[in-house]
Amino acid sequence: MKVDLNKISGPYAEALLEFAQANKALEEIQKDAVLVLNFMMSSSELKKFLDNPVITRDVKKRFVKDLFSDKIGDNTLKFVLLLIDRKRIDVLENIFQKFQDLCHEARGIEIVKVTSSIELSVDNQREIVKQMKFLRGSEKRIRLALKIDTKILGGYILEFGSTMVDISVRGQLTKISTLLGA
Repeated sequence: MKVDLNKISGPYAEALLEFAQANKALEEIQKDAVLVLNFMMSSSELKKFLDNPVITRDVKKRFVKDLFSDKIGDNTLKFVLLLIDRKRIDVLENIFQKFQDLCHEARGIEIVKVTSSIELSVDNQREIVKQMKFLRGSEKRIRLALKIDTKILGGYILEFGSTMVDISVRGQLTKISTLLGA
């Protein structure tokens, strides 16, 4: 049975956002979340350790305290320890990613993920932002999350909200081959 991570991570992320706003600690907790996310994404061993059901909660909590106590604020550390207590540490990445999305939304910023085959110039980035503002008809500020994937051959793929716009060479070739029945 597959678990919907959004159903689990959403309420935790929303609660963390409310807590951060109420305690005027939004910026601090957001920075801490980015730091923890970077640790998690760069260390598969850390993720395996925290996800391991054989390792006790106390051992995980001691390890997390040793690893993060001098790197993140007390509020964020307590939140991570709470996730260990509630056996939700396995969705920490999803929670912090959702939290980041909620922070941007609260600040009126829309994140647009741009995947391109090469690094985009500043002018290309400005043009994408300009086009996105026109498309969205929104007063929100647009921030680009850039990613390079040489497999798309050229062009780029835009992802915003639940929408994906694929104007990559690979995407166009796939459409053509579908039309031709290949």
